[in-house]
Amino acid sequence: MQRVTNGILVSDLIRTLNERMRTLGDLQSQATAGKRVIYASDDPAAAGLILELRNRLRQNEQFQENAAGAVGWLTDTEAVLQQLSDVLTQARTDALEGANGTLTPDELIKLAENVNGYLETILSLANSQHNGKSLFGGTNTNQAAFATIRDPESGWIATVSPNAAGISGGIFRQVENQNIQINISGNEVFMPEGAGGSQDMFQILIDLRDALATGNAGVVEESIERIDLAKANVSDCSALTGTQMNRLTSMQDMLLLKATSITDQLSQEEDADLVEVMTQLTLEQNAYQAALNVGAMVIQPSLVNFI
Repeated sequence: MQRVTNGILVSDLIRTLNERMRTLGDLQSQATAGKRVIYASDDPAAAGLILELRNRLRQNEQFQENAAGAVGWLTDTEAVLQQLSDVLTQARTDALEGANGTLTPDELIKLAENVNGYLETILSLANSQHNGKSLFGGTNTNQAAFATIRDPESGWIATVSPNAAGISGGIFRQVENQNIQINISGNEVFMPEGAGGSQDMFQILIDLRDALATGNAGVVEESIERIDLAKANVSDCSALTGTQMNRLTSMQDMLLLKATSITDQLSQEEDADLVEVMTQLTLEQNAYQAALNVGAMVIQPSLVNFI
């Protein structure tokens, strides 16, 4: 039989105490952090899954941010389109009044001034911004979409032209595996047939204003139909915007559900059961104290302790 010396007893005691201390340290870390897996070595398989879930959650958050930004852009666009429709309705009302042939020249001038005000409003709306970016500038979002040349005497707008850098092109936001266009270019809304075309919204109001000012009833009557076409185009653009908003809203709901699911999975893999951890911690503390007590009794003082 192997002789058990004090050295062996001390070595066994130290090994046991070190193991208990490591276990206590792990449990204390779990209790403090509230996490079951703190280091990859704690559970390599779980650590890999936790990393994947965290990446998926970050990606989901980015998609939610993209969707929210897209909805904000489309919301502002829809508001502008509604205001455009309202202004065109007012212009049509004045055109109908000016076309009835019963107004005096002064009354026609008053209507012309009204229409010029509508034109200024539409120009302002056409150069609307969302967070400092041109709504209708296409991909050229850092400059105003439209510029004007004014009559030097009256100050009235003579011509409106698109930014020389262009106002076409789509702006897209990625939401999950889809790239969604969030803008409508200025050409589509204000000049669907090009600058100076029959549906050039600015030119329609310029022609109407000038016709009212000069008493040209024929052009005033023609303007009514052109305004109707412009309103119909705005309505089509508004419908497209609404469709994209509904699509994005549905995707936002799905992203929130996915985020909740991923968060739940992450919690199951990563979070510690604090009740269980505290129970184990108490047991380990008792075991550690018991090991100390046993060691004190087994390893009796020797003559060396008194030298």
